[in-house]
Amino acid sequence: MENYISIKIKLAPESIEEWIAYLSDIGIESFWEQEDGLEAFVPTNQVDEKFKSELHKLTSSKNISYQVNTHDSADWNKVWESNFDDIVLRDKLQIRAPFHERRSECPEQLLISPKMAFGTGHHATTSMILEWMMDLHCTGKTVLDFGCGTGILGCYALIKAAKSVCFIDNEIEAVENVRETLMLNDLKSDSIYLGSAEQIPSGQQYDLILANITRNVLLEYGSILSDHLLSGASLIVSGFLMEDVEIMTAKFNTYGLHLVDKMQKLDWAALVFLKEKE
Repeated sequence: MENYISIKIKLAPESIEEWIAYLSDIGIESFWEQEDGLEAFVPTNQVDEKFKSELHKLTSSKNISYQVNTHDSADWNKVWESNFDDIVLRDKLQIRAPFHERRSECPEQLLISPKMAFGTGHHATTSMILEWMMDLHCTGKTVLDFGCGTGILGCYALIKAAKSVCFIDNEIEAVENVRETLMLNDLKSDSIYLGSAEQIPSGQQYDLILANITRNVLLEYGSILSDHLLSGASLIVSGFLMEDVEIMTAKFNTYGLHLVDKMQKLDWAALVFLKEKE
């Protein structure tokens, strides 16, 4: 695994969620919330002139200063292992690393080893989708986990007896992490792709699409995701703030998708769309 930089920003607690959204929009996917602010992590191969320019423009416009440090990959695992606590959702699903004790009161278990990929269950966007999935009948369904990160959402669909899950992410760390998450949970998928929407198998349509990514990426690829959704099937999206719900809903309506459910946790939103039956 490659080296990475950390970007440390001092913020008031009430500003942290907003800044995660800002930084997500310029391509940052891994964050650590701290008492005095936020630390964001970026692989060094992503730190090009465009990224530096966007970061400078963003922080300058908000009059915010930041500190950058370079780390090797070994540091990353130490950071996660020292700070990653297990999480329990609805007294039913425990999300844990291999070094955590299993909670016997939780009938469902999901093991992860996050490394640099997004998706541990701690962030509001991930936990909202997981909680929605708890009430979902997945048996026999075909699923696309688009922008899969650790693969936590798609793997949970497999745990709930989905027929198959296609995992796609544009980061090599995520693709490697998905394979590890599948192995840790004794699950299988032969559809794990590095890339973006162009990697969705041609002509394939799904019973369910999960997309926990940024607002801008969702707006860019919403039409393609709709094309790969079966008639009457569901698309659940998150990764954006409540203030973006109106624009997201209006845009997705133009693709024949209708809002059927909405969730909020802190300032974050998750939306469930249903594709019109033909």
